Amino acid sequence: MIALTAKAAMRADFERVWNRVTEAHETGLVVEGKVVRRVKGGVVVDLLLGVEAFLPGSLLAQRQVQDVDAFLGRTVQVKILKRNKHLRNVVVSRRVVLDEEHERRKTATLKDLAKDQIREGVINAITDYGVFVDLGGVEGLMHVNDMSWGQVSHPSEICATGDKVRVKVLDFDPERERISLGLKQLEPCPLEGGEER
Repeated sequence: MIALTAKAAMRADFERVWNRVTEAHETGLVVEGKVVRRVKGGVVVDLLLGVEAFLPGSLLAQRQVQDVDAFLGRTVQVKILKRNKHLRNVVVSRRVVLDEEHERRKTATLKDLAKDQIREGVINAITDYGVFVDLGGVEGLMHVNDMSWGQVSHPSEICATGDKVRVKVLDFDPERERISLGLKQLEPCPLEGGEER
């Protein structure tokens, strides 16, 4: 009799947990969980709902993750993509949450962005012709010619990926979401006023 009662209690606990999983999946609720171990193809996340879920490596971040082990022990926010009650299988995505946050930031930035503004950003990528600066969910291009009043052979002479920079918005096309940025425009041109000297 006691064994039956314990079994019934475990079944009731599982039903409660599964109802929370179902509700989170159907409503698109963001759920927190802790990355507990690495498995083939991804990691296992212990959801605060009381169940473990599989997080595929391809859905761990917006870009491919080189060091999956760096996520072990971290608390992450995820959304439930699939669930199978009979197999007790739950698949989650962190990338969906990051993509939605990125879209919110992008929309807010594009709404407030205007030509001649001074903005803070982070350098995302460096190319031979300039750098791409993340202004908050949207990237702008700072051409190598707009980085310094002096001669610059390569943008890496002035900055590195991950650097925070203050830039001026030189041009903004909201339709095409094209943003041109400048660094040298924050300083006076050294040639101006040369006639007086």
